[in-house]
Amino acid sequence: MFIELFANLKQEFPKLTGKIIGDGIQLQELQALINDLKLQKSLILTGKLPRDAVMKEMQKCKILLHTSSYESGGYVFLEALYSGMKVVCFKVGLLPEVQGAYSCDNEKEIYSNLKSLLTYKQEYSRKTVPFISDSAKAIFDLYKSA
Repeated sequence: MFIELFANLKQEFPKLTGKIIGDGIQLQELQALINDLKLQKSLILTGKLPRDAVMKEMQKCKILLHTSSYESGGYVFLEALYSGMKVVCFKVGLLPEVQGAYSCDNEKEIYSNLKSLLTYKQEYSRKTVPFISDSAKAIFDLYKSA
């Protein structure tokens, strides 16, 4: 889904670039799709990177697109917001209700938020994010209310 969204946005925003950081069993399949869509120069698969390198990459990027249907704690969202990125994702993990955080119900809503972020000039600044202890309390409160 990430690559398909990227390819559709690339048609409207020809200078768009992106990276997928990480490794896994789908790496070759993802690279093949990138090649098929002729996105090799604009969408890079970095493979696995050390944590400090990931954090440096996050400080250079503008948007974290997270298309997974599952995210346990969602600390990547907090790290992205703290790095100054906007976050666009499904309603998974812990995404605080702050400016620049877009928790979406479906792929169409994700696309709409991405298009809006790319269309209009954005201010990119670090966000204050909850401490881990705040996150733990929020999770415990969810369990208590269920």
